[in-house]
Amino acid sequence: MPPLRERQADIAPLADHFLKRALKNMNLPEINLTMGHIEKLESYDWPGNCRELQNIIERAAITSRGQRLNLEIPSDPKSQEKEVNEKFLLSNSKIFTEDELLKLQKDNTIKALEHCQWKVYGAGGAAELLGIKPTTLNTRIKKMQIRK
Repeated sequence: MPPLRERQADIAPLADHFLKRALKNMNLPEINLTMGHIEKLESYDWPGNCRELQNIIERAAITSRGQRLNLEIPSDPKSQEKEVNEKFLLSNSKIFTEDELLKLQKDNTIKALEHCQWKVYGAGGAAELLGIKPTTLNTRIKKMQIRK
């Protein structure tokens, strides 16, 4: 079966089916997908497949309040990284060595941790701010020997 990203027409009906099933299983009131939700789902690149769509819809149903669906689509780390790199390269004409890049990454990680009062996990945590998984941030903190 082709990946979901190649079957755009299937996204809306699948999402609607997954939402209705999740709400029924959790005994929650019916919530409908809006055109905004569908556009958001269709604009995502879907590196996973139907299971990823199902998980996102179930998470939205769980975190929703009342008749408002809390749909959060994960950001694409590759496109985020590319965008940040392009902005960085456009603003700087200097070519950095690997050691300089590691120093920049360490400094940026420390700034993010300080900004979040050293909170790594959860909403408002440094991992969320940096756009990486909390486990990745923990590994980076250990590897770079970052201490509070």
